[in-house]
Amino acid sequence: MYRLKRLGISMTYPAGLSSAMNQLPDEAIALAAASHIERELQITPWTLSSNFVACTNQVLMKFNVPEDQIAKLTRWHRIAMIRKLSSEQAASGVQVDSSTISKYARGQRMSFLQLQQQTREKCQEIWGRQVQNLFAIDGEENKSDVEANSDLDSFAGDLENLLDAEEGDDEEDGNFESNHENLAGVKGLKM
Repeated sequence: MYRLKRLGISMTYPAGLSSAMNQLPDEAIALAAASHIERELQITPWTLSSNFVACTNQVLMKFNVPEDQIAKLTRWHRIAMIRKLSSEQAASGVQVDSSTISKYARGQRMSFLQLQQQTREKCQEIWGRQVQNLFAIDGEENKSDVEANSDLDSFAGDLENLLDAEEGDDEEDGNFESNHENLAGVKGLKM
């Protein structure tokens, strides 16, 4: 949508995209194609002309491939061999020369040892977070248990003080029957 607006197309609702595409000037299409071609050419270090064969020969010679074997290969077989050898090099972690040829590699670009070390670091990080969370949860439960126990203790203390106060009042009055009735009502409360 943003790109269409940038190209000067104001109608950008989804139902009108096909008509918006028809409004594109030919210049915009040509510029898009040119930028795509430019990106593709930046990926390869060689031009796609006769110089291509010489460049692939140089890259294969860096991998110590004999010239007679290189001469037998077609253009696409050379590309496939470069990809295969550079992928193997990237996976083993060995560099052929100072220039990095691993940019031609496909698939995994790290050696097994690098992958193993990276996996260990990730596992250690996950383990550390889990331990930290478990300690945090355990600490919170201990705090809440202590708070709950202190609440129960204070409630029990208040209840005992209340009962002691009532017993003291009844004994002063000398009313034995009312004291007995109060105790019967308290028997339902068990701690």
